[in-house]
Amino acid sequence: MKKFKLDKWYFDCVSQDGDAFIGYAAKIKFGWLKFCYGAAIFLDKKGAHEMKQTFYFGDFLETENGDLKWSNSRLGINGTWSGSKGHKMVELYRNEEGVIEWQCLKSAATALITKSNGDTIAGYGYAEKLSLSLPPWKLPFDELRWGRFIGDRGCEHMVWIDWRGGTNKNWVWTSSGMFHGHVEENGVSIGQEKLLLNSAQSIRNGDLSRTLLRSFRWLVNFLPSKLRRINESKNLSRGIFYSRIKQVEGWSINEIVKWN
Repeated sequence: MKKFKLDKWYFDCVSQDGDAFIGYAAKIKFGWLKFCYGAAIFLDKKGAHEMKQTFYFGDFLETENGDLKWSNSRLGINGTWSGSKGHKMVELYRNEEGVIEWQCLKSAATALITKSNGDTIAGYGYAEKLSLSLPPWKLPFDELRWGRFIGDRGCEHMVWIDWRGGTNKNWVWTSSGMFHGHVEENGVSIGQEKLLLNSAQSIRNGDLSRTLLRSFRWLVNFLPSKLRRINESKNLSRGIFYSRIKQVEGWSINEIVKWN
């Protein structure tokens, strides 16, 4: 069987006013085939979208002081994520065909995104890395619910991964550590702590072959059938994090992905 390997980095930034940036950088190997991918999504507070894609990874660097820097000249972006810590790498799944590993690199960083035209987005941002040697058409679940929340002052954060169908598992990370919680469309709860999501604004909604791969539609014909029928609903939401002693408002980027 041909060996598969995916390393995918995710980056984001949301300003206090709700302007948002999402970036993807990936390296993919499947047998003799090797290629890279980069994408940038911009969403302003008025709802205007801009999306760019390229077969160029860009330049990624972790500095001595722990800052993350990712730039992609073909996308016209340069981003820096400073301060904040992440979480330890976690092996989410393993079988004889491969492994799924995940790590939060920055949970609530100070982020600055600069576009080639000089426009900037500054706010709090998040970064993670996913490593996958299990072929994506053999994932052990049919539905993924993922999201991240950062408080308006950067003092609270929450990240969640929820698998449904086949293997039902979930993980929730906060500043207190990793937990198993209860994940729904409108929020996440762990013990006496709860995140309530509202005021969702759509970032991307529909068949990924028409959204994520819209610039590479020819590539869809070479994908296994399961990967041609992936539906994603990705949103930018306001949220409120409740604990026993306080409540914190902030921004969340969250998604539901279904393999139909």
